[in-house]
Amino acid sequence: MDPVFITAGFVTLVIVYGVYCRYSHISLADVPGPESASFIMGMSILSLAGSHC
Repeated sequence: MDPVFITAGFVTLVIVYGVYCRYSHISLADVPGPESASFIMGMSILSLAGSHC
């Protein structure tokens, strides 16, 4: 086989695999978080320090 065809095939497989991985996984951006009482409470360091991960 010609090296150009082997390279083109490999690049095609990498692109197809990348697209598959991109669109098959669950995105955390779609998961809603809890509502904060206010914008200031959401930005408070004390509320972040008190949370347990």
